Amino acid sequence: MRSRFDLTYVNLISHRMPSLDHPTTSSFSRTESTLVSAIRSPKRSRGADYSRAKWFRYYAGYSAGFVEDTLNQLDLDPNAILLDPWLGAGTTAEVAATRGYQVRGYDLNPAMLLVARARTLATDSKADIAGLVKRIAVAYERASSRVAKTGRSEIDDSLEKWLQPASARAFRLLEGSVAATVLGQPASYGSAIWSQFGRVSSTAAFFYVGLFRTLRHFIADFQSSNPTWVKVSDGKQRVQLSISCKMR
Repeated sequence: MRSRFDLTYVNLISHRMPSLDHPTTSSFSRTESTLVSAIRSPKRSRGADYSRAKWFRYYAGYSAGFVEDTLNQLDLDPNAILLDPWLGAGTTAEVAATRGYQVRGYDLNPAMLLVARARTLATDSKADIAGLVKRIAVAYERASSRVAKTGRSEIDDSLEKWLQPASARAFRLLEGSVAATVLGQPASYGSAIWSQFGRVSSTAAFFYVGLFRTLRHFIADFQSSNPTWVKVSDGKQRVQLSISCKMR
């Protein structure tokens, strides 16, 4: 099976190849050499990536410069729709969105769909984000007060594989506050956010990426050598978050 880079490269060669009934090896080689020199490396380099890849570190991906140069070579129509069947961290989506293209993407990892959508957030959303943060904080305080009065609701929460029950409950309250504020609906523990992906805006996805990063930070001790796996706690090592951590 060819990789994403291989398929893109072959498509570029076909797109830019001079119109010849019987293209020679030398003409193919010249075209290939021109493309190689015109396209930056897909490898990501630390400190040189100006894209939003740092929002959520992902083990697989390629540089924004590679995508930019690829799109330049394809010389697409302004109304083109890009299809990325391996969306991953959303680098293609981010670069394409900045150029006004529509993007259709697929990925086996549902969380990465939200990451990719978050990376298409408009650059002028800063003021809106700041206002939503304040509203989420108020909603979280109110939800915490209600829970303190009514006591713990008995739910089978998968987060308790890594967090102590009180910490898992606090995290779910924060998720619920995000959902109520940004999506206009309470979070449902029976259905994952990506089950209603069509309703999730880039702004909402941005806040869910924040939740992903927060949880990843607190359960860092359970991460394995494989970046896609997380070890399950034996119960004794589950994380208890302090009040200061929850508020930050």
